[in-house]
Amino acid sequence: MERRSIIDISLPLEEGVPVWPGSTGINLSWTLRLERGALSNLTRLDMDIHIGTHVEGPLHSFPGAASVDEIPLEIFMGRALVVDLPSINIITAGDLEKLNLPEGVERLLLRTKNSEFWRNLRQAFWEDFVGLAADAAQ
Repeated sequence: MERRSIIDISLPLEEGVPVWPGSTGINLSWTLRLERGALSNLTRLDMDIHIGTHVEGPLHSFPGAASVDEIPLEIFMGRALVVDLPSINIITAGDLEKLNLPEGVERLLLRTKNSEFWRNLRQAFWEDFVGLAADAAQ
């Protein structure tokens, strides 16, 4: 039997992480504290959904399309092929074609220089992040 493991590639959510310009970011505050006589500690989490590791549903860009909560979780779990693209600034359909992906690849993770940006989570937002060109997204 093949042993499988789950690898969580999400980044921690914490105050001070770089956020998209105009995003409110994340704010954690105590609402109840044991030291103040409360029966438990309770934290309030305030943030918009455009922070840290996240998925954009089709509704993000297309009116009337599916929202992220309508995407089955199974799509995000399972075997994935990881491809390293360290020197590409905008990923095009041509870049993806050059990968000569094996038959049957259902999930593709693209490791880019964006990974290096996240090593210092106290920086401002990086305007020169790597993204997909429209033809690559198609």
